[in-house]
Amino acid sequence: MAYMKNIKLPWYQLFKYTIYLLLSNNVYLFLRDDLISSSIMFSSGLSLKNVIVGFSNSIDTASWVILLIIFELETYIIEDHKLKGKLKWLLKFISSLCYAFIIYSFYGYITKYLWFFDFTTFTDNPSVCTHIGKSWLIEFDKYTTIALENCKNLSNNSQLFILSNENILTDIDILKSARRVALIDVFNSFAWLVIAIVIEIDVWLQLKQKLVGNVKKVTNIIKIIAYTILVISAISWGVSGIFLDTWDALLWVLAFVFIEMNLFKWQKNIENNTIESLTKNNDN
Repeated sequence: MAYMKNIKLPWYQLFKYTIYLLLSNNVYLFLRDDLISSSIMFSSGLSLKNVIVGFSNSIDTASWVILLIIFELETYIIEDHKLKGKLKWLLKFISSLCYAFIIYSFYGYITKYLWFFDFTTFTDNPSVCTHIGKSWLIEFDKYTTIALENCKNLSNNSQLFILSNENILTDIDILKSARRVALIDVFNSFAWLVIAIVIEIDVWLQLKQKLVGNVKKVTNIIKIIAYTILVISAISWGVSGIFLDTWDALLWVLAFVFIEMNLFKWQKNIENNTIESLTKNNDN
């Protein structure tokens, strides 16, 4: 079987699937935030090519949730002898679609990072209060409307920047912070892509009983480096006050710890079965 199912502690499975449900709920949370931010980022109209920029978080998260379920099926739920034929190709087809959207989201993160460099120095009317009705970038993906009630409190920095075609303003400090957070998104997305590819390789090798020796060491080292990047990203988001991303990142790391445990126990189960088979053959 893909994984030893006789777990003695029932709360383990309950805890694991609670994490999966929380991650599924994050799809809604990111979609809610993406709807708000994209309506301001592209107030002049959201074109088809900008959908991935405005909704990269929700598309990426939804794709990962589906892929996580597939990993769980392959490494825990479905018996090894059933991972073949039509079922195998169905799972591969769905996972391929997920990877396509994940790679597309990675492109979206890069594009959003570059989008923050479209802001130009605003030399005319440097006072925020002379731009009532326009949007103000508070922090990464957070905006407010400039009004008489808040304009004096938005910024004391004399160096303002504007995205002219969308009438969005901000100051140099906020813009630098937003660019930094956007760059973290890029590195985080890339690290997850690496982990997913390595796990796919692990599953393929495990089914062929070749996940051993130096091959196993190499894949483990690659994943350790990638997981380290993810933890650093989560800490960086927390420091920047992006708490939803921090919460989401920690949940994902925990979810993939479960997948790694599935792989580990799956391998142990195969090794034990092999030893038992050899012992019986020797006895005979």
